[in-house]
Amino acid sequence: MKKVFVVLLVIIGISIVGGLCYYFRDYLFQQGLDTNEVPYKEITKIDETKKDENKFNVYLFYSDGDLPSENLKSYLYTLSPDLLGKFTLYTFEVSTSEENKNLLASIKYLLNVESDTVPVFIVGNQVLTGFTENDYNTINTLIESESSNETHYDVLTYINDSEQES
Repeated sequence: MKKVFVVLLVIIGISIVGGLCYYFRDYLFQQGLDTNEVPYKEITKIDETKKDENKFNVYLFYSDGDLPSENLKSYLYTLSPDLLGKFTLYTFEVSTSEENKNLLASIKYLLNVESDTVPVFIVGNQVLTGFTENDYNTINTLIESESSNETHYDVLTYINDSEQES
């Protein structure tokens, strides 16, 4: 019984902290990070993505109102400017967009991802599904690893090229 109580307290605590971070994110980020520095582009169509020779693309599929999705988006704002300068983040909302849902399904099939959890964070050909505070280092490692590659795999470029060949 004590274990269940402790687990519930931890879950409630994480939810409260995540909710507070989300609620106060504008204030927090204005204090330490100019939001113009964040490579964040909310897009609705796949053809709005662009390839930048100096950066690689990172994709985030999320659901509005989903706490792990909101926590991941908030966490990305806290990355160091050096790390942020290495990539461009494109986001896709999947709970209200059938097109984004279908795009995510295609990517998951292509990258052999079986989880139905959001958020889905894609760096190169690596995928992180879901998000907890245990994933902070994983995200940093994925970004650092991809930035050290001479060539960058871009799943949407691959899909776009495949569609054009059809």
